[in-house]
Amino acid sequence: MYIKKGIAALLLSTSSIIMPCQHNQDGYEKVGNILKLFAHKLSFMSIRDKVSGGVRNSLECAPLDVNAFDSDGQIPLTLAVQPEPFYKVGNILKLFAHKLLCMSIRDQVPGGVRNSLERTTLDVNAFDSDGQTPLTLAVQPESSYFDLFPVINADIVCSLLDAQADPMAKNSAGQTPIGLAIKARDVHIVGLLLKALECRQQLTDELARKAVMLAAQNKDSSMLKMLIESGGNPHLKGYRGFTPLMRAAENNDAKSIYLLMIKSKVNPNEQNDEGLTAFMIAAQNGHCNAAQALVDCSKIVAAQTTGLALRGSIRNKQGKTVYDLTMPNYMKAWLKEHARR
Repeated sequence: MYIKKGIAALLLSTSSIIMPCQHNQDGYEKVGNILKLFAHKLSFMSIRDKVSGGVRNSLECAPLDVNAFDSDGQIPLTLAVQPEPFYKVGNILKLFAHKLLCMSIRDQVPGGVRNSLERTTLDVNAFDSDGQTPLTLAVQPESSYFDLFPVINADIVCSLLDAQADPMAKNSAGQTPIGLAIKARDVHIVGLLLKALECRQQLTDELARKAVMLAAQNKDSSMLKMLIESGGNPHLKGYRGFTPLMRAAENNDAKSIYLLMIKSKVNPNEQNDEGLTAFMIAAQNGHCNAAQALVDCSKIVAAQTTGLALRGSIRNKQGKTVYDLTMPNYMKAWLKEHARR
């Protein structure tokens, strides 16, 4: 271990102030500009590694406060006169590369994301300063003045998945990338994430298991199909005892009704907290398409599975059957013609 006189001379020529009584302080004064911070870190790295050329370049290329503290409470000149032989540079480079990666994701720059992943070995599931992983950051893009409704960038998501980012790795708030993508109702991104999970793997994320309800509620039959095939629960009851089938009937979504009844064998006679069935909900709202889908699917499913035939005699909590409920006149006429039993 030795002191390199050239480094000390360089620092003195850059107006470093020698203060024998100055004590090291804990912490590091925050610098607004990340590039300036990195240049300062590079100068400290060069001092620790006794690289005069690196110190000279850092001092010439960026306006630095040569009397500022580093993370260990050292100023450049105190560090120069007591060099540390075993300082680890790799962690700083990885930290900066991770910051650049997250900046590229936030700014929606796919090329920057690819460069960060290709040139440095990063932990692609590590948190940033806000507790986000790169993938959770990618699936919840920030709105801006120019883009109030930003979409998830598929190229960025693919680059992260290729770098082995985990679709189920939670951020500090306990949210997973796949759960956030489902919440954003982006079918394409959900498909990419499910494919990365080897598609038919059972979903372990609570939101993902319950997302069948969200897909039915939003009349999104393509996402509904994808989620059911990947382990989503089509029989789950949600708020006020509603099932996905009831939400589909409420939205007059015949496609989702066919999918839930034919593919998943959902019971059409399930009742919610008010005692309403999917058939009652369709009738109340005057949804003939949904009611017809329920009747047609019931005939198909009842021939294959006992106990799944549609029953119009079920009563709600007020003791009313589907035929007693308040509904538009055209719906009453439809029931009289098609579904009376």
